[in-house]
Amino acid sequence: MMKFSRFNNKKANMLDIVFLMVIVVGVIIACVPVFKMISKVVDFAQTDDGLTADDKAQMVALESKFYNSVDIGFLILLIVGIMVTLISAYLIDINPIFAVFGFIIGILSLIGCAVLVKVSEQVMAVDISQDVFANLTIIPFVVNNLFLVCVVFFALLMIVLYGKFKQG
Repeated sequence: MMKFSRFNNKKANMLDIVFLMVIVVGVIIACVPVFKMISKVVDFAQTDDGLTADDKAQMVALESKFYNSVDIGFLILLIVGIMVTLISAYLIDINPIFAVFGFIIGILSLIGCAVLVKVSEQVMAVDISQDVFANLTIIPFVVNNLFLVCVVFFALLMIVLYGKFKQG
């Protein structure tokens, strides 16, 4: 097996699950003001008498494309983040004794994940953000299932870290 000098001194990367959860919640919280701004611009364009009906329809279509692009972009970033973490975990040589520490950090991360889910649900339930998240499909789905996503990610990370065979 190839040894990468960059990963030789690393003992584990269980904190990546915490980093990934914080990114998910951060993106969700950052979406609210940006989407409200876009929504106000489109609403203003709808009331502008200088625009034709075709221009107004194009503004609504552009808003819909923006929501879809952000939704898909979020999913791509989430999947790429998970893949990069699993690949880097595979490249790390680690002693199985660290599985105990990894398991403890994973449990603490899942407890933190439950708190982050509650915060995200409260952000999505505010009157200001309800109409924003009504136009999204992937982000609310991930938020509603964030604990399950983190459990699956944690299980895959543990398998990749401690389930590989040592060659020579």
